[in-house]
Order: sequence, then structure tokens, then C-alpha cells
Amino acid sequence: MLGYMLCPFNVNFFVISRHWGLNPYDADFTSISSGDTPNAENEMFASLGIRPSKSVRKLYQKFPQGIISYAAVKDLGITDVNLLMKSATPKWYAFFKSYMISISEGEIDYPVRNPLRLFVHDMLEITNQKTVWNSLERTVGYLSDEDISNVYVTDGIQMYSGCAGHLTDREKRQILSEGFNRYTHDFLMRRNNQMAAERAEEIRSNEWKKAVDENEVFEIEQPFLALEYKAGEAFRINANKEHVPVPDEDRYCFFVAKDSLTLKVIGSEMKNCVGWGYAEAVRNRRSTIVYAVHKGKYKICIEVTPSFSIRQAFGPCNQELQGEAFEAYSEWCYEKHIARRKAFSRRCAPAD
Repeated sequence: MLGYMLCPFNVNFFVISRHWGLNPYDADFTSISSGDTPNAENEMFASLGIRPSKSVRKLYQKFPQGIISYAAVKDLGITDVNLLMKSATPKWYAFFKSYMISISEGEIDYPVRNPLRLFVHDMLEITNQKTVWNSLERTVGYLSDEDISNVYVTDGIQMYSGCAGHLTDREKRQILSEGFNRYTHDFLMRRNNQMAAERAEEIRSNEWKKAVDENEVFEIEQPFLALEYKAGEAFRINANKEHVPVPDEDRYCFFVAKDSLTLKVIGSEMKNCVGWGYAEAVRNRRSTIVYAVHKGKYKICIEVTPSFSIRQAFGPCNQELQGEAFEAYSEWCYEKHIARRKAFSRRCAPAD
């Protein structure tokens, strides 16, 4: 009764039951056979899109619920009558009732219907109906295996529709051979994660392209530009006891961010909010961003106020400055005449 009422194939069981002279609200109503009312049977078969052959009518009389799975498999794209008859079993009916029909807050949903239809459509392009039906049979069988979580089956079916267009024929044949089990679930999960990473990379690429195209150069006053500095020893003694310049890569080089693209780079490299939250502040000269690079990596990010005080100074991921980074920052503050009251404070006092 419930299966007919919720069937996703346009079956109006209330209308059919009236033809039978039955009340679908009757608590004692248990029969789902039309008995001697062939018109009601014909209407049911028509609404399911089934030609009521003699064998189909016998099937209906023997196992009425089997008509639901028969129609469901036909809806997926299987047309071989012999295969359709094989699907009219309690196992298949339980599958479609549980996984193609669900109710949530009064709404009827068919969560795996469209992904399964896509799967069958794709597989019929590379093989025959019997092979596809056998694959579906294996999938239905996995649901009755207590050692396999149903999530592996249903999630695998759902994920197939997300990455079907990116699968090779060889990969599709492998899924066909396995059915939807834990193996195919894990494979599709990896493929979906790969696709998600590629989409994220594409989005980032587009964002960077946009940042380059829309790069804004800030008008920064000379006193703030003068905050650039190279910390650490400028020369070192080599093995020949000669004074040789220290490469900039080995020093903490402080730069002033002069455009919006640089802010994006700082935010991306240091994983902070400078990239998207400070362009307006710098544009309106409420802030100046100074950053330091050491050995090719962004190590320090400093926000300088219009009065040349330090509003904040952090390392990557907004961590406190420590070790060589703190020493370089201290040297920069000393050379630029910016006083600090607390040695390891994240915030520094205004310049004297």
C-alpha cells in the first residue's frame, strides 16, 4: 500500500483503490490485489508504463509489490522483459522502497533515482542490458550484506553522478564489474576529492587573475616608503677571511606593500586577512603594511598606523614573533625609531 502511494512513477493509488471499492485509510485494509476489477489493474499498469502481458499479470498476482521494482528497473532504462521479471523480487522491492523513496517533513524524495538512471544510461553506451542488470543485482545484494555499510552503497551512487563526466570507459567498466560497494565508494570519493581540489585551484587561479587585472597601486608617502629595511649582518667573513656581502635571501628584508596584489600575496603566503581586508585601509591611508621575507618565505607582517605606531605585528598564521624573526623585527623597530614597551607583546607602543 505504502509502496504504491509513494511510488515515483505517477501512480495515484487513491484513485486505483477507489476503483477497487477499497478505502486506503482503513486500518484493516491489507489486500493489494484488484481481484475481479480488471479496469483498476489496467489503470495501475498504465500509470506504471507497463504493458500488462500475461506473464506480468501472473507476476502481479504472485507478488504484487514486485510490480514496483519491475517498473523502477524499467524506468532506469532496462527494457528486456526477462530481466525486468527477475527484478520483481522482495530484495529489489526493499531496495527501491528504502532508497528510492523517502519522506522528510511531509516531502517525498527519491535520492538515488537520478544517479542510478545516469549510471544505467552511461553503462548501456558501453555494454549490454544483461551486464548492467547484473551490476545492479550486485549492488542490491550488497545492501543485504551486514558486513557492508549501506552508506557505501548509497553514497557511492550519489557520488557517481558528480564525477561521471570525468570517468574513462575503463573506469566505468570497473565500477560496472564491482557494483556499488566499498571499493567503488572509496574510488569515487578519491575522484570527487580530486575534482574538488581542481575546482578550488581553478577558482584560486581565476581570483589571482582578477587580482592581477584589477591591481591597484597605492599612493604611499615617502616617510612610509622609507620603512623598508634589510635586517641582519650585511657582510660575513669567508674561509679566506674576506668580507663578502650576505645575500638578501639570508637576511630579513622588510618591504612596504605598494599595491593591492601584494596584499593578496601576503595574505595567501602568511594565511592572514591582509589579502582581503586591508586594501581599503591602505588606500585611505589609515594603515601601511610592512612585511619581511627571509629565505624566500614571508615571515613577518606589520600594520603601521598614520602616526608611525605599530598596531600589530605577527608571523605566519598570526603567530607571535619568536627567535630570528623577533630579533629581525626588533632591529627594524630600533633602526626605524619605533619603541616597544613589551619584548614579546603582539602589540607595540607608539614611537617615542
